Amino acid sequence: MIVVDFDKNKAVNSEMVHNGFEQEALGKLTQQIGFKKIQSKTFYHVEKIFMGKDASLFILDAQKKI
Repeated sequence: MIVVDFDKNKAVNSEMVHNGFEQEALGKLTQQIGFKKIQSKTFYHVEKIFMGKDASLFILDAQKKI
């Protein structure tokens, strides 16, 4: 599985927009549902892109045997 999303941004607060994930919490959740070899890292940061706020993107990858 590969997830690319915004790092959690508490400055963005809207019922209509997801404000990102905390990488550690997402990693723990994927582990709880059976994924292994979980890795994540922030790979991009840009100013004023996410509802006018600075934001960073991360990638998480994990494996699960079927």
